[in-house]
This record gives sequence, C-alpha cells and structure tokens, in this order.
Amino acid sequence: DEVFLTEIYPAREQPIPGVTSQIIYDNIKPGVEKSLIKKDEVPGLVKNRDFDVLVILGAGDLDNMMPQIEKIINAKK
Repeated sequence: DEVFLTEIYPAREQPIPGVTSQIIYDNIKPGVEKSLIKKDEVPGLVKNRDFDVLVILGAGDLDNMMPQIEKIINAKK
C-alpha cells in the first residue's frame, strides 16, 4: 500500500489554522508507504508509477485533472 497526499487548501471555505496534510501523514498507520506531494506533481506521479488501484479523492479541484490522468493511464496500456 502507498498513499500520496497533496496539500490541503480551502474549496469554498476559510482555511482552518493548523490543519495540514502533515497531520494526516503523521497519523497513517505504520508500515504504509506515504509521501507528501504537490498537486501539480500528480500527473507525473501517475505517468511514472504503476498502480493496481488509483483513487483520486478530494474536496477541491483534483477532479479537474482526471481527463489528463485518464490520457496518461490509457497511453500506458
């Protein structure tokens, strides 16, 4: 298992002081590989890695990257 976390940023609300991806990162169970990455690194990560399952999840605009990510995945087939 491997988890990649991007920064937390507000969608339509004010940011909550002190709430960061680092908090989530620090609380992922031991033994799980994890990395903090920038949102703009996601397409390159998808291009350079192989996945059995890829979940893109967020309340922000990560879904806007899905057409680009889909093209990357299809090109790897």
